[in-house]
Amino acid sequence: MFEKVVEIIREHSKFLITTHINPDGDGLGSEVALAAMLKKIGKEAFIINESPIPENYLFLSKYGDIKVFSKEYINIIRKADVIFVVDISNWERVGEFGSLIMRESKALKICVDHHPSNSGFADLNIIDERASSTGELIYDLGESLEIPLNEDIATGIYVAIMTDTGSFRFPSTTSRVHMIVSRLLEKGIRPEKIYREIHERRSPSRMKVLGRALSNLNIECEGKVAWFYVTKEMLEEFNLNTEETDGFVNMLGDIREVIVSIFFLERNGKEVKVSLRSKDDYNVNKIANRLNGGGHVRAAGILMEASLKEAIEKVLGEVKKYLTKE
Repeated sequence: MFEKVVEIIREHSKFLITTHINPDGDGLGSEVALAAMLKKIGKEAFIINESPIPENYLFLSKYGDIKVFSKEYINIIRKADVIFVVDISNWERVGEFGSLIMRESKALKICVDHHPSNSGFADLNIIDERASSTGELIYDLGESLEIPLNEDIATGIYVAIMTDTGSFRFPSTTSRVHMIVSRLLEKGIRPEKIYREIHERRSPSRMKVLGRALSNLNIECEGKVAWFYVTKEMLEEFNLNTEETDGFVNMLGDIREVIVSIFFLERNGKEVKVSLRSKDDYNVNKIANRLNGGGHVRAAGILMEASLKEAIEKVLGEVKKYLTKE
């Protein structure tokens, strides 16, 4: 799978790495690990994203220099031989930074991703939907390059795998994932510290907004569907960033008999972010695809240009259609 990528890396010296807007642990961890690998074999590697690093991932700056795009970095884009785009299923997910790359760079573009909805938008696409995370694929790339693990590489891969497997709870947590993690642990990473940085740095405001959202909890379809929402007014009242609502949807999975969980986040009056989770063989990716979203079988998302009321009606309509067919 990686033969062509290895050849390209051997032949070039300047690399740019980026991921999707509002980056998560898989995107950020994969970037950090890949940059550390490239530097270890004498390459120039820069990480530039459109969105800032969420607060609970700021600790990754110790392991890799993650920049937020500004005009001072335009020459890095122009001089790059190769641009790696990680954990992204379509070019639009890069944001405005992606448009600038298309205008300013003639570099070869390589996508490394594990989303089944990936559109194959890059010059070279390394897609494996069987992988637990993009971080697992970055690990495999390192193996193909015969680059020994160090703490920087191991930390990035661990963050990527741990977050995208739901702390090793999801069905994508295979025996191979545990084998990889055992190798990462040999490099001295501290799982308890990483977990604490990511999941135990919540603000009081986050808990207040979560409490308000849970007070609006709705159960439908004979207990199979649970959904709730956060409005922009709630965010403003408690001075909460949208990034801090990450993980809200997972709370609903603790309710017995619920198999589809939905969280609606009103980002402004005309845009709603929808997060979907499921259990067993229920495929929320199919539901997301019908509304121009995507993701995985049990975890998917949609960004809708609609009012909160419209988004709720459309998504619930599709969920009910899907459950009726099932």
